[in-house]
Amino acid sequence: MDINDIKLIYDETMLDTIPGGFVIYEINSSFNIVSINDHALKIFGYHSYDDLKAIGHSYLNLIYEKDREHFSDYVYTDSISVANYRVVDVYNNLKYIEQHNRMLRVNNKHYCCAFINEISLKPSDKKEVVDNYFKQLKDLFDKVRIVDVNHTKCRNLEENYEGICYEIWNKEHRCENCIAAKVLSSKKQLSKYEFIDDEPYYVIAKYIELDGKPYILELVNKVDDSVLLDSYGKSNFAASIRNYNNKLYMDSLTEAYNRNYLDEQLVNLDGISAIAMVDIDNFKQVNDLYGHDAGDKALQKLVSVIKSCIRKYDTVVRLGGDEFLVIFDSIPNDKLFMRLDSIRSKVEMAVCDDYPDLHITISIGGVKTTDCGVESRKLADKALYEAKKTKNSVKVIN
Repeated sequence: MDINDIKLIYDETMLDTIPGGFVIYEINSSFNIVSINDHALKIFGYHSYDDLKAIGHSYLNLIYEKDREHFSDYVYTDSISVANYRVVDVYNNLKYIEQHNRMLRVNNKHYCCAFINEISLKPSDKKEVVDNYFKQLKDLFDKVRIVDVNHTKCRNLEENYEGICYEIWNKEHRCENCIAAKVLSSKKQLSKYEFIDDEPYYVIAKYIELDGKPYILELVNKVDDSVLLDSYGKSNFAASIRNYNNKLYMDSLTEAYNRNYLDEQLVNLDGISAIAMVDIDNFKQVNDLYGHDAGDKALQKLVSVIKSCIRKYDTVVRLGGDEFLVIFDSIPNDKLFMRLDSIRSKVEMAVCDDYPDLHITISIGGVKTTDCGVESRKLADKALYEAKKTKNSVKVIN
């Protein structure tokens, strides 16, 4: 019998039926993982065996550092034994594990066949590992921040400061390239350059969970790379990055955000309270009667009016053509219709630049919701359809 025979026996007869995790690892210096089932992968926050490359396929690297020293004592036994120890998952959550295992000898090698289950977590131990982890990070980075991207809140650990996440960059709204939102969606580690005035900073963002809630850990260092900065100059380097972000996420004509920004940074957020679809009435006639330049001016005027009616932390997205999406970060139920009707009224009274005789009207469909995903947009689109029956009107679905 070799190790593949053991894997075959367990895989075919047990792995798909047991409620908990199962793992086979070699008993050596690193405890190399030979086989692991989906239940066990889920405990550690991984999706496949290949994902374990990040830890060198070492079971020992999953174990909380303070519990590693005596771990081999648990597995070097010929009889079935039970062990309790702590592990740290891919999101840096501390978990307690109960393991039932037996050691097997195959071809002069020792293997542990272990059934594992997560058991209750002790809050005191969780606080210990989190505090130690953040203490080490603060020694390595200029700023360490925990970001609640859904509500644009953050806590700067080194300053014991809580506030709005984008204020650190002297901004009045979400970052054009908000990697915290991207990381929330992808669960992958990402990085970017950001600026305070023209001073460059390098930001690394990583997904974590604290008390079962999703957060983004941001690690920030000031860039002092003389080669990089001497080549570009601070101002040119900052302008280059900002121009890149604008081209990637801004509609060049109207200066509203574009569809990329919606899909990559907004669609997975749940801190939203309402959205509205906005469409210009008879826009084709505007282009036919006044020309496409006039149509462009009408689109620009529409976005300008919308921005004047909403707050700095609300968002306007151009979906395409003359259709726009307005996303409200927080707005009371009884204020949504009033706000949308105010937009409608001011657009009706607006005069388009260079075309004093051109006046446009809009139809708006709004919906109270907690996200701006596909289903919520369908509801807003349904409300817009009702509004366009009469045109120059607002329809809200609560």
